[in-house]
Amino acid sequence: MRIYYTPELDWLSHQGFEPENVYLFFNEGLMTCLNQGQIDYLGYSTDKNYHNFLNLASEPLLYVIDKNTKQGELMTKNGEVYNAVPEPFNSQPALTKTSPCNTLLYVRLSEYNGQKDVSVTLKEGKLAVKPLLFSIIYKVTSNSIYGLDRQRRNILKTDSNLDTLWSYELEYKSDYGTAKDALFHNQTLINFIGAREETFERTDRDVFEQYRGGALIALDTDTGQLKWQFECETYLDNYQLDQGRLYYGAHDGVRILDPDTGELLQFIASGLPEPKNHPRFLCSVFVDKSYIYFCYSELGRWYVYDKHSYQQLTILQLPEHCVPWRHIFTDNNSGKHYFYLSDFTKYVDRSYLFELDPSNLLAPIEFETKPRTEVAFAPVNGEANNCDLVITLYTPRLDDALRFGEIITRDLALQHGRSKSAPDMYIRQFERYPDKRFNGTIRLQVVGCQADPSLINERLAIMAQRFATWNQGFHTCLYGHAKNAQGKVYLATLYAQSVSEQELGTLTSLQPQPKNDLPQAPKIPVEDALMDYLTDYENGEFSTDDTDYLAEALAVSNQVITGAYSTKLIGSAYFLQALYYLAKEEGEQRRKALKEAAQCGNTNAMIESLFATPYQEWHIDLLALAQVYNQQGTEFWNIQADVESCLEKQDAATRSRIDTHAQEIQQQWDSEQKTPYWIF
Repeated sequence: MRIYYTPELDWLSHQGFEPENVYLFFNEGLMTCLNQGQIDYLGYSTDKNYHNFLNLASEPLLYVIDKNTKQGELMTKNGEVYNAVPEPFNSQPALTKTSPCNTLLYVRLSEYNGQKDVSVTLKEGKLAVKPLLFSIIYKVTSNSIYGLDRQRRNILKTDSNLDTLWSYELEYKSDYGTAKDALFHNQTLINFIGAREETFERTDRDVFEQYRGGALIALDTDTGQLKWQFECETYLDNYQLDQGRLYYGAHDGVRILDPDTGELLQFIASGLPEPKNHPRFLCSVFVDKSYIYFCYSELGRWYVYDKHSYQQLTILQLPEHCVPWRHIFTDNNSGKHYFYLSDFTKYVDRSYLFELDPSNLLAPIEFETKPRTEVAFAPVNGEANNCDLVITLYTPRLDDALRFGEIITRDLALQHGRSKSAPDMYIRQFERYPDKRFNGTIRLQVVGCQADPSLINERLAIMAQRFATWNQGFHTCLYGHAKNAQGKVYLATLYAQSVSEQELGTLTSLQPQPKNDLPQAPKIPVEDALMDYLTDYENGEFSTDDTDYLAEALAVSNQVITGAYSTKLIGSAYFLQALYYLAKEEGEQRRKALKEAAQCGNTNAMIESLFATPYQEWHIDLLALAQVYNQQGTEFWNIQADVESCLEKQDAATRSRIDTHAQEIQQQWDSEQKTPYWIF
């Protein structure tokens, strides 16, 4: 059984142009296929984003986005543009869902004919447009659509004109649960709702999220009536129907239910203790024709049981640091199963593809063989403290040179380079220290590549361009440590070339542009920079002790607040501003920024406002705003009970003032089209 390295695995499909291939889509829009144990690039480009395959015709179509124009096209196997998809579905084919034989088309659009956030259907030439109904689509049939309205916390069914046939209000008011794909069985829709309990604890560096409980529910697809409900003590990451049985896994084992009645038919005890933490992704289960695979991510293993006797057959222990996630798909040609793995001790290549052969469960689990690689620091002009980073990669396969070349050049650039946005990230997270002789130049020498020389040079040039684009990202923007005679440092730059063993060391060392000749920050849209800072905070990487970092964060937030941006972006900018004042320990300024963000509909800021203000000091403005959020279906994690308690304790006159003010806020929100939203 084999584990494949990937730059960042994003999506897999076996419904591509060739049935014998398994198609892999990597982050940054790369497209590859896995065939006979080798990963080959089908799309390697700087300006194309190969999104995925879609079944909007009698043949698979590849959705490709031009990174420059942001326009998408559907491509046939022969590379021709497919234009048979009607408007407006051809503008967002990735968001289009279809019924069998394409008799009913559904698409979600952010804008259509001047309307914001709409659902659109097309059947027999008739177009229907309504305000957005579904956050998630479960299923499209020839006459109806099933899905989840996350904002209103309803599962609903509509007809082809988007008129509601039935709606089921969810018991648990969770923003993270109920986002699973529903299962359908004998006119029954089965879905997990939850979590029943959510707690969030935030420190300066980490966010600890705990999810407990929920329920599996079964709804009649004709009426929307509840058929049965099965309470779960754990949050479910996945569940599966197989041969008339419903399987799900929790830390204590696997449960098998009757999908028609919800009756527990069998419990397979795992014998595992209750975990210390309860993240959303802890356990999963997968069933094939012979075995039950129970995944417990905390221990990095799968437990394999006989499907009929329920006896444990073997334990598949993954290599150290590999964290197993759910099953992705099965290749029907080979019968092999594919699973997603993570390694959180890495940053660049932290996702793997695990190939499991059910016909040989006792085979060892091994990583694919990496090409031989040598790393050295080469002094420039005899200066011992001014060195190029030289990477020599030996492989006969061009595709391996591209895949492993991208992984190792970016990984070592992050380790040895300097970054303003994430200083010392590799030291703090991975205890990997930089070599401060690094001057910013990376020279990749590919040896022994057996392909057409012009193709090799073309692809290596694309790799260098892709590195430059990657290094313009706000999280990277890496520079060398070593300075030249004028005291300038250089932007990390990749030069790649194919050489023979006799030519090793001959790749010309071209010095990149000095930092002082470059803009002080990468030229990326300010809204992207804003979200990068907020992502830092979500990931526990917001630097509270780097004055340059904080100053740039404040500048970005002010630019958005004073610019012509959407209400959501402005609210997010005020939230970033509040993070700045938190780092500067300016409590009053922080509360003002949080208030502004909350008034824009920023739920994260609303929750922080509640936490930042002592319970006894919750004033009418804050309570009225909280009431508006609640009326729109948004609740406030584990502080929601305090909000409800505080409202209940108010006397009649105060409660009337709160209600009146809440109505005023709601009217203002309606006029400005504001709604609650989450940053993360």
